[in-house]
Amino acid sequence: MKELLWKAKKYKNIYLIMGKVDHSDLSLCMIVRDEGENLKRFFENTKGYFGEIIVVDTGSTDDTVNIARKYGAKVYFKEWNDDFSEARNESLKYATGKWIVVLDADEFIDRDNYNKLLEYLNSGEGIAYYLNFRSQVPESKAGSVFINSHPRVFKNGLGIYYEGRIHEQIIVSVMKAGGKILPTCVMVEHYGYQKDETTRKRKIERNINILKKEISEKPECGINYYYLGEEYSLLFDWEKAINFYENGILKGDLSSFNRSVLHQNLGSAYLNTGRLDKAIKEAEVSIELNDTLFTPYLIIAEAYFKKGNFNGVIWHLKK
Repeated sequence: MKELLWKAKKYKNIYLIMGKVDHSDLSLCMIVRDEGENLKRFFENTKGYFGEIIVVDTGSTDDTVNIARKYGAKVYFKEWNDDFSEARNESLKYATGKWIVVLDADEFIDRDNYNKLLEYLNSGEGIAYYLNFRSQVPESKAGSVFINSHPRVFKNGLGIYYEGRIHEQIIVSVMKAGGKILPTCVMVEHYGYQKDETTRKRKIERNINILKKEISEKPECGINYYYLGEEYSLLFDWEKAINFYENGILKGDLSSFNRSVLHQNLGSAYLNTGRLDKAIKEAEVSIELNDTLFTPYLIIAEAYFKKGNFNGVIWHLKK
């Protein structure tokens, strides 16, 4: 009997114990550093969402740790080594829920999108899911919005882990587990780029330096060119963004979903530099790869608007 109980406990996370997924089955895993200001807002806005909260602190000097503990989080500590995957994986070690949800303190998922997430998890269709992140850059830049997708939800107990120093991925380990990462329509708001301009640029420059180091070590890995293009887009350096997006396409090692987002973002960069025909072409390629994304339709509609083709605008907005 003791052996059976031990085995049941050991394999609980890989669904020997079945049932409808609810908040009690979700382990939130976070990595934080000096996030006291954001963390309180995050926990207040997500009360009742998670059965377990795991927080790994990488060197806070403010009240981050005390705030996390106040809201019931299990807090652990990890030295920061310029490696997001290393820190993420440290948090995964302590999760005991059936599903792991990875979010940051400057992100927010509202109740409607949280309920959508539960619907996906109860569908039984996948072992891992992409979430969509909407980032609003400062108002001084005309309120530009960027939407990207990242794999942040997956079953626990299947050996899934993150790889890559930055813009960390779980694709390889999900494939080893016999599954794939499925898209969702779940939207998460990201406030990280709404800080003052100096802080925002410092964060982006940090990311660029880490990504350049990744590229120097893995020059054939297309995903790093794709992410570097994203960072330059956030700096509104469209020419550099286009260069890295195009290099990412040439590498040809991206998943179909990531290729669709890459072509979408390349189309957006072309749109912002006035190359309207190229913007339309890239957005159309994105739709061919994945017709569940809505941003490519907006890119095409805006391009047609700038060309004076209002019938094209109406048709694509209806899509």
